[in-house]
Amino acid sequence: MTLDLDPIKSRLVQAGYPRPEPGPAAERVRASSREAQAARAELREHIIEDVWALLDEVEALRARSVTPG
Repeated sequence: MTLDLDPIKSRLVQAGYPRPEPGPAAERVRASSREAQAARAELREHIIEDVWALLDEVEALRARSVTPG
């Protein structure tokens, strides 16, 4: 099982949350257009399932990396 991260990344970027850059945090200005509001609504709709999918993937990776002794 491999989790496709592109939809998760896309939802974050579309909602105005790009990947943080190294260095001091830039001030984030949220757009208030209908498109931006719709993108944030879509992000909210998917956030819980995205987090669970990421946690499942991390647990699967950990299980594969543990070798019986």
